[in-house]
Amino acid sequence: MKINIGLLMAIIGLPLISLAESDDSRITKLEEEVKILKESNAELLKKTSEKPGVVIRRKVVPIPLKPQEPIERIAEFEGHTYKFIPIKKSWNKAKNDAEKLGGYLVCITSEKEQNFISEIITINGNVQPTWIGLSDEEVEGEWKWVNGEKVEYKDWQPNQPDNADCWGGKQNCAWLGFCNSPKWDDIWEHASFYSVVEFDKPIDSQVAK
Repeated sequence: MKINIGLLMAIIGLPLISLAESDDSRITKLEEEVKILKESNAELLKKTSEKPGVVIRRKVVPIPLKPQEPIERIAEFEGHTYKFIPIKKSWNKAKNDAEKLGGYLVCITSEKEQNFISEIITINGNVQPTWIGLSDEEVEGEWKWVNGEKVEYKDWQPNQPDNADCWGGKQNCAWLGFCNSPKWDDIWEHASFYSVVEFDKPIDSQVAK
């Protein structure tokens, strides 16, 4: 069976090249076609490179910093040593642990001492929720300091103590830090707060070690 080479090449889309043409002539034509394709490709690349580049805008999202964790603080005021305990506990637990250390939950008896304690428990402008040694758990409404001192100086929040019972327990213990304020507030003893332990000793004693 004879095959018409010219017809086959036309069908498959190849350029018709006379079979009579020499090999050198065919090679020359192919080289010219390759040259034309290269020039066309180069022109296309040039036009693409001349286009303005795409501006990528990145939104910088700041990584939130972890709030500074409270650390143990020790300070002296009028011959007494005060230690801020950065571990949250119930009021009774904090009271018992303070006594095991040889001290007691802080008892605030003057405005100067109140201001001093406020500085100890304030970190980066935030008043840490902190127990003090004031309670009326023995007789409702009769607030007493755990060390037996009389309650003569007072610095309660407005309308406090109110002994609110909305959480199912009498508010018999005092703390600092309500609404970021160092003023006193009453709450139930099962709340979990930090504490300040007071020692009747100067800071250079064993209590500071």
